[in-house]
Amino acid sequence: MLGRRPHSKAQPDLRALIFATDPALLGLPPDGNRHVWGVVFDLAGPDGVASLVSLADGTTSLYTSTGGGVIGGGTHEEVAANSVALVFGVEAVLDQFIPTDDRSLPSEPHVRVWALTYSGVRMVESFESDLQRRDHPLAHVYLDVQEVLTILRSVEEGGP
Repeated sequence: MLGRRPHSKAQPDLRALIFATDPALLGLPPDGNRHVWGVVFDLAGPDGVASLVSLADGTTSLYTSTGGGVIGGGTHEEVAANSVALVFGVEAVLDQFIPTDDRSLPSEPHVRVWALTYSGVRMVESFESDLQRRDHPLAHVYLDVQEVLTILRSVEEGGP
């Protein structure tokens, strides 16, 4: 069963915590073969921002800027496998990401894709409509995100 995070301003900003976390404390120490240990995908809409967090071990959560969310999605095998695929997909196009100290949320109609690497945070900002185009260099990353969200939604609703 997935944990639904209720809407409450009293709860910690879990999205901000992932940016400040040492991956080794999560059991994700550098292994020399990869640079990316996690991905944060922020999608801005009229009602706020939804942030999907996927880590290299399959850990998956979804947070909203209004305080709600889903924690523990990675306990479901298919969600975890697709989150790992998303992380590896970002690794494959890491040269498209720029290093940044900015951690702010995007404004509508933008998305921000954050690569959490062992040497710092990198980010790409784009219009969602651009990422949906098959010829965009990050189109496969967008498709991977959509796959994780679809499966996470299905699991949350009691699907397989």
